[in-house]
Amino acid sequence: MTSLRIPITAVWMLLMGATGCSFWLSAGDGDGANAPVEIGILLIAFIKVRLIIMHFMEMRKSPALMRWISDAWTILVCFFLIALYSAAPN
Repeated sequence: MTSLRIPITAVWMLLMGATGCSFWLSAGDGDGANAPVEIGILLIAFIKVRLIIMHFMEMRKSPALMRWISDAWTILVCFFLIALYSAAPN
């Protein structure tokens, strides 16, 4: 059980849980009419992106400005994709 004390293992388990949650949310009837669920799946994906950037790409040890730019890029792309998705006709 010592591997659970390593932070990267806990992050990996969180990523696997988020993947399972996304899969569970997407297992609907497939008609594509449930926009809040689909936006929630996008948000989960961007939370996973941030976790990967911070922990697996070692950004958490980088200078504060670099972390801020990385977070700003992630948030900007997330909002841009959600805006595009929301504006698209169904």
